[in-house]
Amino acid sequence: MIFDSHPAENPPVQQNPERLAVRICLGNNAEEEFVETFSNNQPILSQLAGSVGAYGSRWQYLTFEVHLFGNSGELESAGLLHLINSLMGELRSMQFLDLNPEAIRIPSYPGQTILGDRGENLSAVLQDICTNKEKKKALIQWVDELTPMDVADFTFSSDLNGKILVNLVEADKSVVSANSASDGTLRFLALATAMFSPNSSTFYFVEELENGIHPTRLYLLLQLIENRLKNSASEEIGNKQLVTTTHSPQLLRFLSPSALDYTSLIYRLLGNSDGQIKKILEIPAARRIMEQQDLGHLQEAGWLEDVVIFLDEAVMSQ
Repeated sequence: MIFDSHPAENPPVQQNPERLAVRICLGNNAEEEFVETFSNNQPILSQLAGSVGAYGSRWQYLTFEVHLFGNSGELESAGLLHLINSLMGELRSMQFLDLNPEAIRIPSYPGQTILGDRGENLSAVLQDICTNKEKKKALIQWVDELTPMDVADFTFSSDLNGKILVNLVEADKSVVSANSASDGTLRFLALATAMFSPNSSTFYFVEELENGIHPTRLYLLLQLIENRLKNSASEEIGNKQLVTTTHSPQLLRFLSPSALDYTSLIYRLLGNSDGQIKKILEIPAARRIMEQQDLGHLQEAGWLEDVVIFLDEAVMSQ
C-alpha cells in the first residue's frame, strides 16, 4: 500500500474541499504511517513522486511490502520514488480504445508512432510499422483475412500540408483510401495496428469489442488478438494485454479454451447497487456444462443470470 484516502479505520480528516488528505502507508509498521494533503485536481501519484525527493531519507529507502501487477514480495531498499515511478509507468502504458472511424480517417503527420484512443494517427503509425517488411507482410495477411477486401499492399498519399493518409491496395491494383473504406474495415485496421505497433501501449481496454464488426469476422479478430498477445514478448514489442467487455453471444462462442480461463461475468443482483465479478470457470459445474453447450448459448438461454441468482440465494440462506 502506498497511500489510502479512505481507510476503514481512523480515516484522515478532510478539512479543505480543494485538498485531499491521504494516509501514506510504508510497510506494516504503524509508526511509518502519516497523513499528507494533496491537490484534488491532479493525480496523487504524480504529486507524491515530487514529494518523495523533498522528504529525502524519510521516504526514500524504507523496506515495505508491495503487491503490484502480480508480483508480491518484500523489496529491500527499493525506494518509494522508484516504486511510484514504476507504477506511474504501468498506468501510462494503459490505453482505453474507443475507435471512431471519423478520427481514423483524419490524415496524420509522418513520424507519429502512438495510436490515439479514438484511432488518431493511424496512417502514421501504420507507415512506421510498414518499415519492417516482415510485420508489414503479416499485417497485410491479417487485414486481407479480416476484411471483405482483397488487400495486397498499403500506400500512403500526402496532402499539401504534408499529412499522410493510408490507402489499401487490392490484388487487382485498385486503390481504396481510408476515406472510402468501410467503418468495419477501419476498426479492424486500427485494432491490428495496435497489436503490431512496437510503440503502442502494453495494456488495452476495449468496450464491446464486437461493435462495428461483422459477426462472421469476430472469430478471425479473436485469433488475431490472441496470436499477437502470445507473440508480443518474443517480438520485442512488450508484453501486451487486452481486456474487453461484450454482450455478444457470437463472440462468446468463439472464445478459445485458454481465453475462457480469463473470462469473467459482470452482473448486479436485484436490489443490490454493487456490481459483482465472477470468473466463469469458478461457477459450479460450469466447465462440465460448457463441454455440452457453448458459452454463447448459455448466455442466450439466460443460464448465466439464473445461476448467479441461485448462488446468491444459496449464500443468503446459509
